[in-house]
Amino acid sequence: MSNSKRHLPVTLVLLFDRDKDQILLGLKKRGFGKNKWNGFGGKLVPGETVLQAAMREMEEESGVLVEESDMIKCALLKLENQNEVLEIHVFKAYNWRGNPIETEEMAPKWFSTKSIPYEDMWQEIRIWLPQVLAGKAIIFHALFETNTPELMVDDNWAVMTDYELEVVDFI
Repeated sequence: MSNSKRHLPVTLVLLFDRDKDQILLGLKKRGFGKNKWNGFGGKLVPGETVLQAAMREMEEESGVLVEESDMIKCALLKLENQNEVLEIHVFKAYNWRGNPIETEEMAPKWFSTKSIPYEDMWQEIRIWLPQVLAGKAIIFHALFETNTPELMVDDNWAVMTDYELEVVDFI
């Protein structure tokens, strides 16, 4: 990885209901990732830690409050093209307050962990999410080919050309 590439740290939160063996996903309603299912997250604001950003984004996008002590870092994803690295810090949570609500950004829905809509998700999530569902902590690094200078362009933003997935003890 080149140091001259722009690094963009972002967050992603996966909320689980252990009793029902379900995961809360949100259907993106606008902007980058529109019409794709994903966890909840986004960019950091100045002065914010990754954990603070994850908690803020979860509340903004779903109305659900997750305490810092309930956030478990389960993955670090590095999605890289010629010009930038999207560094996604992934957290899972089993405890929260409130009920998921639809917001301007996301429409939340519970899915059985055995019937996740992978066909309507980003291509790389099909590789790393099953590892997280199996209780593993992972570092995932993927290379993408794109004709644009940034990874985050549109729904057809890039084609994954190679990846490495490493199971780790902790992140």
